Amino acid sequence: VGKTIRRRLTDSLELAFTLSDGLAIVDHLGEKEYLFNQRAWCPVCGFSFPPLTPQMFSFNNPLGACPECGGLGIKMYFDPELIVPDSDLSLREGAIAPWADRHSVYFQQMLDSLASLAPSAIYIKAEPA
Repeated sequence: VGKTIRRRLTDSLELAFTLSDGLAIVDHLGEKEYLFNQRAWCPVCGFSFPPLTPQMFSFNNPLGACPECGGLGIKMYFDPELIVPDSDLSLREGAIAPWADRHSVYFQQMLDSLASLAPSAIYIKAEPA
């Protein structure tokens, strides 16, 4: 696009945006129409975006952070197979891997309390016959 045409095109688009509340359609040689929109919304479905702010581009800010990882770059989750590697064991036998080596009185009392409330709850699977 030459300098003179560029200036005329720019002026025409600015006028179209002003007269049409931010929308302009450009007909390219009768072959294809292009819709330009100065607003952050879709004229077809009506979906709109909030105004852009610098915070939206910062991983340190909740506005710009990934909703899955919170901007940390990693997703925290529990893998049931790592927590309970052998579901045939009871809780007392060490079914829950992080508790397997805990033989403190407190831990045993906690398991006894759990067993008194719901005896079948001390097994990950069904209670053995």
